[in-house]
Amino acid sequence: MPIRPRSNVRQDTIIPYELWCEAFAHSEPSDVLSLGQTCKALHALVAQRSIWITILASICARHALFAPSYPLHDMDLAQLQRAAMRPNLLQRRMKNHALPGDRLNEARELGPVTILDLNQLRTSPENDGAEWSFHRHLVPGGRFLVQVRYPRASEDGMAITAQGPFSATLWDLGVPSSAPLSKPILMGAKDLGEYVEPVVSVVSSYTGASKDILRVAIELGNSDEDRLVVILLSVSLRQVSHDDLVFQDLGMIRVTGGVQDELQEAVEPIIRGDLMLIRLTWNFVIWNFVADTYIVISTGIDLPEEQFVFTGKLVILFVEWWKKRGIRTWKVPSSESFKDVTSHSIVAPFDGPPTPPDHILPLPYPAFQNYTSISVNVPRGSLDLPFSFDVFSSPRLKGYAARRGKMTPRTPTRGMRCTLDNAKPSGEHHSDNMNELALVVEPVLSFSLNPPVTGPPLPLPQFATAMSDGNLTYAFMASTMKEYALAGGTGKEYGVFAYTLVPTGALPAPSAGPSSRSGESTVGQAASVEVVRLTALPQGSFQSGWAACAASGRLVDKDGPEDTAVLLDYLA
Repeated sequence: MPIRPRSNVRQDTIIPYELWCEAFAHSEPSDVLSLGQTCKALHALVAQRSIWITILASICARHALFAPSYPLHDMDLAQLQRAAMRPNLLQRRMKNHALPGDRLNEARELGPVTILDLNQLRTSPENDGAEWSFHRHLVPGGRFLVQVRYPRASEDGMAITAQGPFSATLWDLGVPSSAPLSKPILMGAKDLGEYVEPVVSVVSSYTGASKDILRVAIELGNSDEDRLVVILLSVSLRQVSHDDLVFQDLGMIRVTGGVQDELQEAVEPIIRGDLMLIRLTWNFVIWNFVADTYIVISTGIDLPEEQFVFTGKLVILFVEWWKKRGIRTWKVPSSESFKDVTSHSIVAPFDGPPTPPDHILPLPYPAFQNYTSISVNVPRGSLDLPFSFDVFSSPRLKGYAARRGKMTPRTPTRGMRCTLDNAKPSGEHHSDNMNELALVVEPVLSFSLNPPVTGPPLPLPQFATAMSDGNLTYAFMASTMKEYALAGGTGKEYGVFAYTLVPTGALPAPSAGPSSRSGESTVGQAASVEVVRLTALPQGSFQSGWAACAASGRLVDKDGPEDTAVLLDYLA
């Protein structure tokens, strides 16, 4: 017969308080709350504010959140609990709205609880006569927003059409344990000077020794001039105040050679420690902004839209194109191989000899009997091994029909979720250096989508990159929702969906036919697909990017016009 602890016995006399804190730091907050309902003694234990300070600090570390987003020692017990529970609450809310993937045209929109107009974040008079563009970045944690203002660009987004100073501002949106502030607070601003290249991305990092120092990278680009400019700033939030914070200059470089033709969809640079990875059309540039040195990795592949990951030690490129399909990896060379940056300029010639990859792995995908088109959903950004990725596979028509853009009605899509990891060493001989180990791809789940509309669903890794962690807890896709007649053709209405995979325990479906092409596979436990339709976007296009923080349930329009830009809070 089990012995029940008496309610008047202090639990820290049986298990030391420090061990409880350690256990709770590795537990889900909902499980901790459930434990507190079992008896009075445990209820008293988990009602201690210090316990929840430990739990929320572990949540910040687990989800890579900017620590100053949560003033732990100024928050009361209820605020600490709400903040710690938000990642679980967002998952639960999405699950409650989910439908099977074959009913995506019936999927209900997941409406935000709060919509905040960001037009109020102007730092210039409304009647100044100037036309401004804006680019925004939500710092992971959901509390701080970086906004860069610059003169309006030309219609193609390739050049600045008017003169005016660029500026960066930092805003406090409010602690994510409650609704965002109705009037965000300006914390600091910096004049960046004048440039001829429009802003194409803004990212942040805080992975250095001082995790309360925010580093902000602002990327400007002009593909007509074959040039990128990266400005790197830092600001300390050791003590968050609403006085003017001071941005510090960390560095600036100009990169020429092989700049992408479509800079509107330029991928964001990735900061890992003191290294920044910049993707060009043919090359990767790795810039050590502390030592002001760099090295160029030439991929030999003119495919700037392909997905990639930077671990700090490895550059990993996923190539979908059938002629070069596979996963290529390059080890980051030693610091002795880096070159000095001269006059803030780096030249990365697109016609240089390719850098041989250290590993080439086949990209597994489920095959069809006819021509197979694949697309990959890879978590973007700085990741550690192992991480997950999805491969979507669908049949396509060949020849004249394909060139006319005709699709088979109800185009089925098969998918696989895989993990990429270091190969496990065998025997007694192994290395502590991960880069010395080979990589291995393991198919984990197989799934299929049969949407009740024409055309295959396509993954959208660029939609809200910060929400897609290494486990693909949140993944996004676009799909046709309905068709309607137009003069001389057919119109389509698209939707953006968050999708999740639910293992069913069944064996995967067999392949549609035998195949000998490298990479084709249907290995993996079968899974069903659940989808949630996201709310209609102000731009009316699923191509628009959003800065997001899944742990806070907040999304911010990255580069929408100031009169339509909003913050969406799905939990407040």
